[in-house]
Amino acid sequence: MGPARLKCEYRTDPIGIEERSPKMNSLNHYSLGSVGEWLYRYVAGIDLNPEGAGYERILIRPRPGGGPTHARVGYDSIRGLTSSGWEISDGELRLRVKVPANATAGEYEFAGDTPR
Repeated sequence: MGPARLKCEYRTDPIGIEERSPKMNSLNHYSLGSVGEWLYRYVAGIDLNPEGAGYERILIRPRPGGGPTHARVGYDSIRGLTSSGWEISDGELRLRVKVPANATAGEYEFAGDTPR
């Protein structure tokens, strides 16, 4: 999905080594990028449509479940900002999406993987 900007919370571990110290200098690691990709692609649902290049065609298909009741992210691609947010409230799923003017988006039905 390209470079991602994540807000990370830094904490001190039980033995007192703060993650931002020189003792912990490996924050630019693939494992953090893969977590970011999972958040963007699967939790928030911003995905590439293989029929388009460079975020020309975007798929919106969040996968709620497992405990979280809401998610919201924005991805700044070459075409502009794409954002996706969802919330489960009173047993209903509400989805809010913004797509750049020079891109198109399709969404997937949650009952299956058939694009709409």
